[in-house]
Amino acid sequence: MSIIQKICPFCTEFTTFTTHQMARLHIFNKHSILLPTNNCRTKLESIILVTQKIRHFSCPCCEYCTTSKDELKLHVEEHGFKVPTLDNGSCWILQTTNVTAKFHGYFSSCLSSFKNNMDVDRYFNNLLCISSVLVLQKRAKYESVPAEYFPPSLLANLHREILKSLSLPSFLDPDLFMTIKGILHMYHENQISNLATRQRLINLAMTKDGPEQSVVVAVESLLPAMKDLDAGEIGESELACSIVHPLIQSLLAYEMEEKTAKCTNTIPENGTDVGRRPDYEVAVYEQYQLSFRTCFGELKGEGSSDVSAIMDFYRLGVFAKLEIVASNLTGVLCFQALGTTITFYTLTLPHPTLYTFTEITTVTIPKTKNDIMSLICALDDLFKIATYHRTISKASEANTQLATLPFAFVQGKRKSLPVKRRPSLGSISNRKL
Repeated sequence: MSIIQKICPFCTEFTTFTTHQMARLHIFNKHSILLPTNNCRTKLESIILVTQKIRHFSCPCCEYCTTSKDELKLHVEEHGFKVPTLDNGSCWILQTTNVTAKFHGYFSSCLSSFKNNMDVDRYFNNLLCISSVLVLQKRAKYESVPAEYFPPSLLANLHREILKSLSLPSFLDPDLFMTIKGILHMYHENQISNLATRQRLINLAMTKDGPEQSVVVAVESLLPAMKDLDAGEIGESELACSIVHPLIQSLLAYEMEEKTAKCTNTIPENGTDVGRRPDYEVAVYEQYQLSFRTCFGELKGEGSSDVSAIMDFYRLGVFAKLEIVASNLTGVLCFQALGTTITFYTLTLPHPTLYTFTEITTVTIPKTKNDIMSLICALDDLFKIATYHRTISKASEANTQLATLPFAFVQGKRKSLPVKRRPSLGSISNRKL
């Protein structure tokens, strides 16, 4: 039989570990070598042929095994995070700015200062940069992003450039918009019942198709939980059951047999560290079998801490980055629900050495019947999200497999942040900081 051992190839003695995560932490803490997470779907045990009793040493970053400790050392050194070589012939140029060169400089800065910047609550931009992900939000003034690499004006221009490349629609059809508004107004003024309102919306949806139909059905899906009551703070379970699941299921997976939208507590088979699970996902099936995921979501009830919100945001970026590589997709949609405020992001690959995690829009879902007319303000944005999600597909060319920082290095340690130390979160929390 074969014995698979997880060892440190850099220690003179044989130091063994029970998990690859423990091996990566040891190698970083003792030998100052930062290694990426395992980005391989294949189970290690299935690679070793059980023919005779031989001791194999497994790589903590991939499926590679060898009987030689020296060979393992050489192999593991190749996995270490390195600044990519700049190819001036294939750089991302925005106006006159070499974005690729800027990002490589930022990446090098983050990598060299990593030991001092491991707190996700303060340095989420830097930590995602080490995984080759550039965060682009509507708010562009981040204290942790050096202006010498990405000044606020450049971040704002990049944000606009990525959104432009998505070719998102600006508005829902005006006639459809006014029809939905009229139906909701009648309900708000008690001219028709909840059931009659839902019936009218369903009848309207049957006259539409595609993203327009999805928007109408999404509005209808929220009505069963709409009551004329003084609603208190909404918890995570209620948020998931009454708002997020009905909305996302209707918006992204309705009338599409190959897609499922669900609250989940399963680990995606895309290289995600053990124990890290998204709260929500939309998956695509091919020939009745799970093929890939197009959307991940993280949820927090009202009153959650800033640190937990930032950690969820970071997790979304990593989930999406691993999925876009493992499944070779054109993009991955993400959303973060903090109470009834939901912010949507997309992770794309605009350049072979650079992923972007870009904020698309934010919608706020009313909790009570009295506030239902505010839902009108979200119709254009919901249409935008439904349209974009339908464009996500397999990429024509293989996406670049860039190293991903393991979750174990970036755990948040604080339950709350002093006001002076809170980062510019932008739409990550949508709170007054």
